Amino acid sequence: MTMPRCGSKRSKKNRHLVKYLYPNGKGYWRWFDTTTRKMHCFPAKNEMEAQQFGLRLNDEFAVYGTIEHMFGRVKQSRTGGHTMGELLDLYQKDFYDRRLASGQMTQRSYDIHDKAHMKMLREKFGSTYLQDITRQDLYECVKDKAKTPYSHCRKVMKNLFIRAKAIGWYEGESPADLIQTYAQTGGDVSKKRARMSWENFLILYAYAKKLPTPEQWFLDALTIQLYTGVGRNELCHMRYDSIKDNIWYYTREKTKTCPHANVACVLPSQVMKIVEKNRNRQHEFVITRKSNNQGWLQIPSETYTKKFRKLVIASGVGRRIPADQTRPSTHEIRALAASVNMAIREDDGREAQRLLAHKNAATTAIYLKGHANKNFLRAECITENIEDIKLTEEQCNDGNKKFTEH
Repeated sequence: MTMPRCGSKRSKKNRHLVKYLYPNGKGYWRWFDTTTRKMHCFPAKNEMEAQQFGLRLNDEFAVYGTIEHMFGRVKQSRTGGHTMGELLDLYQKDFYDRRLASGQMTQRSYDIHDKAHMKMLREKFGSTYLQDITRQDLYECVKDKAKTPYSHCRKVMKNLFIRAKAIGWYEGESPADLIQTYAQTGGDVSKKRARMSWENFLILYAYAKKLPTPEQWFLDALTIQLYTGVGRNELCHMRYDSIKDNIWYYTREKTKTCPHANVACVLPSQVMKIVEKNRNRQHEFVITRKSNNQGWLQIPSETYTKKFRKLVIASGVGRRIPADQTRPSTHEIRALAASVNMAIREDDGREAQRLLAHKNAATTAIYLKGHANKNFLRAECITENIEDIKLTEEQCNDGNKKFTEH
């Protein structure tokens, strides 16, 4: 599209300005609307501010194809309103500080996932009015990021504008909602993490059996996770008062607002032996370790993850992973647990879906993909390799009956 004539051509000193932007003198600038052939006048402190304002108008004109209502909105927002810096201060206090103080979020998780994104938004838009921030402005912040940082930053932006709309600081459609997901941008969203195969698990389990007594909590945690398919957070928060008549009642933290997140898991005798063994430690949590000065202490979920990572390397499992994949994490035990439980219970997938607290069977199918079939697990591994932690058919039937009655 050629530059429109506006009475006279631009002088050489103004040809560096963005498209459709013209100086008007005395601190005012003009933007030319190619649809209505009208000039819109607006104030600006300096040329840089006028250039930025002109770019925003060009961007929104390219998206919506009109400028009349949009220009009025953007121009009006420059006369007042709340800035991104004010919103970040409020969100930090009402959301992050509260969650950190209550233990709902760890300092490590905040530092890794959200702190850098909050700092970046403050540096770029700290003094910018919320109504002046466009989709293109936000997209420029995330377009060069990898999958995980891209997704986390996009989530932070969306939450900020949700908060702003809830308290009346922002009106209209959120620019963060217009940002595409990483998959929509054409990015590779396939998992690079290797599955925890049954053979590798047996190697890791045998290595964990040789750990010294102070580190036997890891073997307990590994056994419980194998039979329950529970996540690491729920595992480390397993309490004695949530176990009644050999049934463990817990809520999956990740999807706690959904009905399917409430799980009643029948514990086999092997898990109950661990529960009874650790009960005399006089601690509210099942998975604990002995401290020299403070007695028995709860195992944080991050500690379990770190220990798992170290033992995967030390046991030699890490060397068995293909070069194009990363080492399995504790989350892969959930996928393995689904396959093992299906093999033991001769389940068609519904029981595995319930144990994993999945809403859709399609999600459970993803977890089951890549593991050995039922016959292999039942004939070669369950009955021979770890006979001491086998779940009997009688226990399965008894557990299903109790769950139905409950």
